[in-house]
Parts: sequence; structure tokens; C-alpha cells
Amino acid sequence: MANIEVTRKRLGRTLSIDPRSRTVAWAYFRDGDLRDCRIRTFRRGKPSVRARSLAEPYLVDLLDDLSPHALLVPRISGGGTRRRSAHVARTIRTVVQEAIRRGIAVHVVSHDEVKRTFSQVDGSPARNVQAIHDAILERFPELTVMAPKPRVRIWDSEQYFTPMFNAIAMYVAWHHLLWNMEEN
Repeated sequence: MANIEVTRKRLGRTLSIDPRSRTVAWAYFRDGDLRDCRIRTFRRGKPSVRARSLAEPYLVDLLDDLSPHALLVPRISGGGTRRRSAHVARTIRTVVQEAIRRGIAVHVVSHDEVKRTFSQVDGSPARNVQAIHDAILERFPELTVMAPKPRVRIWDSEQYFTPMFNAIAMYVAWHHLLWNMEEN
């Protein structure tokens, strides 16, 4: 029960990040309200240079500027179909280390947890990413102008704002898991 109290106290300011090889998406929540969300694109240099000299300092500066109580990061590897490149994994590990150094609680949110949170009425997991995006738009209608268009064909490229919606989905899943844990 003490762990729940600590987590509840840390719910005030939460930063959720979704780093990619060329972009970093993040969403900042304060007391459950979406306060800011953005995508920063890094195009110059090799992936190792982008990660080490651009993405990592950007995310560490975000920790300093926003001073969150909790940091949400995606699972780097393991169960599920989503894997991160070595450079993105290194970026996530570096930001996690910096957050811990600053006394920020770090929570890993897997894609499977996100899918379970956004389950359909019948209890089955969300059909696809578009169903998750639609649920996010219901909760945060101000994001409608940034809503990623659905992929029609499997080879269609990912829409620009998809990583930002993933960061928001991680927060919703974490928030849902947190309150379910409290009820039990």
C-alpha cells in the first residue's frame, strides 16, 4: 500500500516519451491533464550521432525544464513485436539513468499493456493502432488536427504524429494500470 501512496504523490507531473531513430515525441501531463505534447525531428548525421549528440541532450533538457515526478518510457525489447534499434535503446537507457539521478520515478510501459488498456467493449485487445488513436481523440479532442490518418496498406509509412499519440497512449495505459492497482 505504501508504494501506491508514493505513486499517487508522483502523479502530479508526468513526462511520457517515445524516441525513434529520427524523432523524439513526448507528452507532458500535470494532474492528469495533457499540458503539452510535441515532436522534435533530428535529420542530420548518422543514427549514432543523432542519438548521442541530439536526442539524448534534448530529452535530458526536457527533464530539467519540466521537472516531472514520473517518466514513462517504452519497453526496449522483450515480449511483443516492437523492437527498438540499438541507438534508440541507448537513448532510452541514458534518459532513464538521468531521471533516476534526478530522483524521478521511471516506469516502463509495454506496447502489450497499451493494447490491453485500450481493449474493446467485448474485452478483446484493441483491433489496431487506429482504434487506440480514436480512443485518445475521444479523451483529448484538442488533438483532432494532429490525428494520424489510418494506414490503408501495410506498406504505407507511419504518419508524422503517430509517435506523439504513442506517448499519450503510454500515459493513458500507465494511469489506468495505476488506478487498477489501487483498487485491488
